[in-house]
Amino acid sequence: MTAPAAFPSGFTFVRELGRGGTAVVVHAYSLLNKRNVALKLPLTSPDTSEIPFKDLAQREINLIGGLRYPGLVRVYNLSPGELPHVELELCRGITLDQVGRIEPLKLALNAISAIAINLEFLKLRGIVHGDLKPHNIFLPLDWANTLADGTAYVKLFDFSLGRLVSEPETARIGLGTVGYLAPETITQQRTSTRSDLFSLGIIAYQILTGEHPFIVGTADPVEINSRCCEEDPIPVEKLRSDINTETINIVNRLLAKDEIERPESGWEICQLLQQAGADYPFQRRLRATHLVSSEQSYDIAIDTQLLLDNRQRNRLSLLTDRSISNLRLILSSNQRRKNLIYNGQKFEFRGDIYWPACMRRRCLSIFSNSSLSIRKQFVRAAVAGSVHNTKKLGLQDIEKLKPDYELTVQLIRQFLSLRSFRALSHKYGSLADKKEEYAIAARLYLQAGDIENSEQAALQSATALHGRHSSDEALIILKRIIAYGDLIGRSFDIRRLLMLQGDILKDNGKAEKALSVYKIILMLYNGKSPDRLLGETYKDIGDLYKTLQKFKQGLSSLKQALSIYQSLNDDFEVSRTLNNIGNMYWVGHELQHALENYRSALKIQRRLHAETEIASTLSNIGSIYAIQGRLERAIRIMLLSLDLKKKIGNAGEIARSLNNLGYCYHLSGQQIRAVDCLSESLELNRRIGNKKEILFNLENLIAVMITAGQLRESLSYLKEGMTLAEVIGDKPHIAVFNLSMSTVLRRLGQLNKAEKSLIVVKHVIASIDDDVLAVQLLTSKAAVRAVVGDTDRAIEYASKALEQARQMEVRPEQLNALLILTRVSDNSQFYNDAINLATELSLEREKSLVLFNRLNWLMADGKRELIESLSKEALPRLKSITDDIELAGMCNTAAEYYIWKGSLAEAERMLNRAMKSVSASHLIFEQINALRLRGKLQMTRGEFELCYDNLKTALQLCRKIADNMPSDEDRRLYQNQRSIQSLVAE
Repeated sequence: MTAPAAFPSGFTFVRELGRGGTAVVVHAYSLLNKRNVALKLPLTSPDTSEIPFKDLAQREINLIGGLRYPGLVRVYNLSPGELPHVELELCRGITLDQVGRIEPLKLALNAISAIAINLEFLKLRGIVHGDLKPHNIFLPLDWANTLADGTAYVKLFDFSLGRLVSEPETARIGLGTVGYLAPETITQQRTSTRSDLFSLGIIAYQILTGEHPFIVGTADPVEINSRCCEEDPIPVEKLRSDINTETINIVNRLLAKDEIERPESGWEICQLLQQAGADYPFQRRLRATHLVSSEQSYDIAIDTQLLLDNRQRNRLSLLTDRSISNLRLILSSNQRRKNLIYNGQKFEFRGDIYWPACMRRRCLSIFSNSSLSIRKQFVRAAVAGSVHNTKKLGLQDIEKLKPDYELTVQLIRQFLSLRSFRALSHKYGSLADKKEEYAIAARLYLQAGDIENSEQAALQSATALHGRHSSDEALIILKRIIAYGDLIGRSFDIRRLLMLQGDILKDNGKAEKALSVYKIILMLYNGKSPDRLLGETYKDIGDLYKTLQKFKQGLSSLKQALSIYQSLNDDFEVSRTLNNIGNMYWVGHELQHALENYRSALKIQRRLHAETEIASTLSNIGSIYAIQGRLERAIRIMLLSLDLKKKIGNAGEIARSLNNLGYCYHLSGQQIRAVDCLSESLELNRRIGNKKEILFNLENLIAVMITAGQLRESLSYLKEGMTLAEVIGDKPHIAVFNLSMSTVLRRLGQLNKAEKSLIVVKHVIASIDDDVLAVQLLTSKAAVRAVVGDTDRAIEYASKALEQARQMEVRPEQLNALLILTRVSDNSQFYNDAINLATELSLEREKSLVLFNRLNWLMADGKRELIESLSKEALPRLKSITDDIELAGMCNTAAEYYIWKGSLAEAERMLNRAMKSVSASHLIFEQINALRLRGKLQMTRGEFELCYDNLKTALQLCRKIADNMPSDEDRRLYQNQRSIQSLVAE
């Protein structure tokens, strides 16, 4: 075959490899680089595309030019001159489209796994291929053997229709190949990692069966696209008899029409294929060095690719001197030793970071070639722990020891004699103590074997670090001293450190770990006399059980603490423990017992003239009165508590009282006053700088604002809370704020974003032990499915939430689940349970919601007698409800009742009230229903033009919601709801 008439200089033509709609690819030899290459050249008369060759080529260069990953065909460069061409890596193998069905099954699974791991690499680099098909996949030479033994990669190429995840869809310059497009790409021109996975599903189907799942008996693009979106292919097991259930499930999930139902990543697919029988070594194919390039900054490289705790981060920074080349060397060495593994999201070290021998030899040569005075400085730094520490202690002439000598300092520690090391450690420890460098002192005393001084220094250092939200550093110091105390049999002597360790873990949301530490303290007291620290331990355990919603165990622990303080005649701690017991009864909804304990505490505090404690107890008593519905008295006591705290002048306590007063106003229905109090409390805490209190303040303020319908106003507080929780590593609050964000977005009709917030919550819950948050997640998922119209899944999620909340005996969460269930189901048992529970908890607002949910169902079923009976109980409740997010929905129900009854004036009054609430809170679903009912009312009156306008506006809002939904299935469910169909019909 001869070379094309126009052929670029500097290359020798060998043969043509293939051609497409816009380009021809040839095998050529580069005279400049002395290598065989593939050249992509434009066709003189493109037959299938109007996209210029240069644009396609430039797009590919932008996406993968410079990437060096064995699973991609390398793009060397683009020459855009008069004879434009792209120089590519030459692949000697064949493309996948030339193979067809692959036998045996294990080899087929290995081939799919080899493609999937390449998609995982693309995901990590933030790249969507956009045109994945067998023609764009190169198999290695002797592929049947190399894929069987896992010694080779398959290679992906032609990224000209791809995009970066960070780019808009408009950055793509073409849609893709018919027959390999995901449903969301066909209908909405959306691409993502999961649209590439749909394409992989089609390829997997072809590899396993030799048939295309959607191109059967037709070449019509419209028909093929329709099948991709709406039809299921012939089951793969009907075309291949040796296929197993695991493989069938993988293919079915990949070909799911709803992208949410597909696997999350190529890595997940590789794991599933391994379970199905594949033995392709995908874990070894993805290497950290593939993802860390010399063009990246050090910080970006470790933040995007590595999962590190603070200790590992500092260690890696030390070993690499923040050099990318050193980082690549260390990552490669650790991965070869299987000490660095990929977890499906990032790479993480399984043990201590290995320091390569070549780097150690370099450090030793620095020490050996230094003068005697410099070597002495090295020794001092080795004992002190770092060059930085010697500077802090004034032990070093700064000019003599360079900061980049830290590695050498770390290395020579192991060559010092134990006797000299301990003597110098004690000497420098005393110096650190005097200079109040307690973290350094704790370490040095520990090196010297001085447990008493080490414990004291560690206690001071860890307390200060925790106060500065450096909890990980604090825990490292504590664990080091605790481990040494355990080793020498003196754990009891350092029990204060164990107590602090438990407190830090508890504050960071690691409840089970904290509980384990507290229980170790209890064991240490076996056979020993009780003291205040033991009482404090029981009290902390009680508070922890309260967090875990385990009230019986919590009460038992708090009563143990009370008994210890009583035996020690410590009346002050007795009163505080009585307050804690009252709090436990409060959370357990045994309000009378809570009140009795608060009163007992108050009696002791008045005798002791403990004004601060009196103010706190009064605040608690006021809260109980509020819950019992004695709101005027509650507010009066709360204001008394607030005045007392203002007299004392403790800003933190004033903020706490304002927080409680805000909650009281919230229960009384005075949502605006509630928001004012909580906002003032928040501002105080901001001035104080107590970040934990700010988080709790924000949590309460946001909850009240949502209840008050101030949705858009709450968004800035939500973002503030999320940012602060991320900064201090408070995972429970990260979950709490994302749950609230999901609620706000759902009520605003932004369902896609609402579901994304719930995905964040799911990931957070997976890393902490919080059963209550898990229940709240299920309830939130049920709420989203309910507005979509996915009733079955809404009932499934809410029922599961109800079951788990009952097992945990958490009654407020039981009620939240029942509120969803009474909305989506007419099961009378749910209704009865919800009414009884709301009554037991004295929650009149929630009782009203249950009644209106039931009224909705009765009107749908046309049960006249029951409607009349229930309406007499439900409708009068609207008079006392103001500034409430649920007001619009209840007014809509009331309006529908009055239309049904023929009381059109009352119906219009209710609709006006509903629309006023909708306008204030931007409630899109309630707005649609109000417009539908207003249209119905106007139709009854013969006002057809007004009716048409309202119904048209309602339908436009419905389309807006549907367009925001993440999947076609959700859109279908939403549009098939009874209320939407009724709207269309009317």
